[in-house]
Amino acid sequence: MSHIAAILSTTILLATQSVANFAPPTTTREVLAAPPAKRTIMFSGHEWEVTEGYGAPHATDWASQNVWVDDQGQLHLKLTYRDDKWQGAQVMSKNKLGFGGYQFQVTGPLDKLDPNVVFGIFNYEGHNPSVFGTNEIDIEFGKWGYDNVPPGSYTIWPNTPKLKNRTKPFSFKLKGLESTHRFRWSRRFVYYQSLNGHRNDSNEQFASWWFQPTTTTAQTYIPQQPLNLYMNLWAYKGRPPKDGKECEIIIKSFKYTPG
Repeated sequence: MSHIAAILSTTILLATQSVANFAPPTTTREVLAAPPAKRTIMFSGHEWEVTEGYGAPHATDWASQNVWVDDQGQLHLKLTYRDDKWQGAQVMSKNKLGFGGYQFQVTGPLDKLDPNVVFGIFNYEGHNPSVFGTNEIDIEFGKWGYDNVPPGSYTIWPNTPKLKNRTKPFSFKLKGLESTHRFRWSRRFVYYQSLNGHRNDSNEQFASWWFQPTTTTAQTYIPQQPLNLYMNLWAYKGRPPKDGKECEIIIKSFKYTPG
């Protein structure tokens, strides 16, 4: 889950726009969605558990009713204000997925999310408290409560405990509401891409990151085991959106290609 540590040296991030040794606050060091949700849905050929109740990050209130699949097979995640509290939306794949290509076609204003709103796509071993700070591959959109930080970030939490994560923040401006996001995960590298529009080619790319450690360190810095896949929409630290508005993100499709 994106997941967790506070933003350190924001000025450096903004100045360099380079790979950092820390990530935006994510949920990595917190137990995610425990116990597993009872409700499940089918989306893009996979079965997903829908999170209900309080859980990480930051004691987020997850509402099952904020997740649904429409008649066109699109997944909707909504952040709502109900019963005097902000409630987020989260799904987790029932099956763990391994090395291969992951593609998400998304509809929503990812470049214009409220500073207190976060949309995340990530692989993570969330139920096991012994793995905090490890085994996570993130694509996240959010400003973590700040007004002047890049709205996008790619992050890798290493396979080995106590190693620092690696992050690539990026700024961007969408041409509309449609965008495509990918990562290819192998034993030795992770390659990320973000593109304008819903597409299967590599045109209209606006961000990318090739993370490839040395051969001797790759298996300590890159997750090596199959992981659950999460998608979520939530209010950072439970803070109300500064604009006071509810928010919805639609995932038109998800595609996983093993190998």
